[in-house]
Amino acid sequence: MHALFEEQSHNNIARLLAHFPPDHVTHTGQRFWIEHKMCPYVLQFDSSNKTHLDFIVAASNLIAYVYDISKIVDRHEIIQQLNQNPMVKFQVKTIVTDDDDDLKSNTCGGFEGETESKIDAILSQLPKVDELLNLKVQPHDLKLEVDFNFQLDYIVAATNLRAENYGIETVERIKLKRIAGRIIPAIVTTTTVVAGLMSLEMYKISEVYERLTNKKVADHVRSLILEIGCDDLQGNEIEDVPYVNYIFR
Repeated sequence: MHALFEEQSHNNIARLLAHFPPDHVTHTGQRFWIEHKMCPYVLQFDSSNKTHLDFIVAASNLIAYVYDISKIVDRHEIIQQLNQNPMVKFQVKTIVTDDDDDLKSNTCGGFEGETESKIDAILSQLPKVDELLNLKVQPHDLKLEVDFNFQLDYIVAATNLRAENYGIETVERIKLKRIAGRIIPAIVTTTTVVAGLMSLEMYKISEVYERLTNKKVADHVRSLILEIGCDDLQGNEIEDVPYVNYIFR
């Protein structure tokens, strides 16, 4: 998980800054990192930094659960493992950017050789098929209300690491738990609103059909009952569906 920390909090930012240094000026003479484009900073891993170690502990135990491996919660043991397996220092090439107004187009290119070497390194580490026959994996269902499953710990640590990258104020666990706890209800509410809007569009179709044909649209194709906890729709028998020629205006 040290590698995950380095990739997210150091290497990706270092690559970006290689394209666009903090003092980078565009071809129009304006500073690149201004206002809505905040200049990020790379983070150097420090095991004495609580947020850094929180990320390692949480991410490691989340992966351990997926592969049915015993948890490791002893931070001293984790620090010892980190010290015994140091990361290779990341090297990034200095890059001169020509079209420096388009952040996306520039950051997506220029890494072909580096990407290929990373792919080769990953492929060389993949286990043989025979080694995976007895592998046991299990899903990690999202349960933010459980305090000791490392899910919220990971969210808090990852969020605050990114905040440190951009010099943003970090968030306390209890506040982030309230924010994260609203996500699922928000998804359900949004889905309900979208379904309502779709229903309104169907009324428009019905109105156009009746106006053009002087015929009443048949009863609902099906009276549906949606159960949030189920993955299907319950309803009565299907009736004939009237043909509707929808006119776009």
